[in-house]
Amino acid sequence: MLPDLPKIKQELLEVQINFFHWACQQEMGPFQACKKMPAYEGHQLGVERPTGESDSEGFWSLPSEIKLEPQKEDIGSSFAKIYDMGRQVGKQFEKKAFEHLDRVLSEHGQVIDAKNKDIVEAVFESFEKIQIPLNDEGKLDMSNMEFVGQGFQKFNDALASSPELSERFEKMMRKKEEEARAREINRKLVG
Repeated sequence: MLPDLPKIKQELLEVQINFFHWACQQEMGPFQACKKMPAYEGHQLGVERPTGESDSEGFWSLPSEIKLEPQKEDIGSSFAKIYDMGRQVGKQFEKKAFEHLDRVLSEHGQVIDAKNKDIVEAVFESFEKIQIPLNDEGKLDMSNMEFVGQGFQKFNDALASSPELSERFEKMMRKKEEEARAREINRKLVG
């Protein structure tokens, strides 16, 4: 009995697609856990609302193309091409996501200019701008937050070496916890 070649080709394509997505993930930095949806030729980017309206605002594409020639290449060189393309798309995604975040956060006054500031003061100012949710025990929960940048390591080192900065940070976190409790009470009253 001959093998089912169309089925084998389909299974190989699925392996290649999964490998491509894995390669993309390697270059997405802090955005690795973000929900992503690949779009293929013929797909439209947008949201169809139950009212019948559609919205394509805010979507962006990361076009990529690859030419695999199985009759001329071995499987290793084919997967090397897929890997390289995946990494390029992952880098494009990270760059585009940071640009989008920068634009949206700037529009809402959530960006600080740290050019001429001490990095520790800039990180303190950053923490002042963010809202931190509470966990089930009513304590601040930063487990779903990822801090990106060299400044955070310098900030952590400064906290570890300075009791004054450490106390200042703890005081700010107590204030953040009070703010989070107030938001939670307000949410429960409204909702």
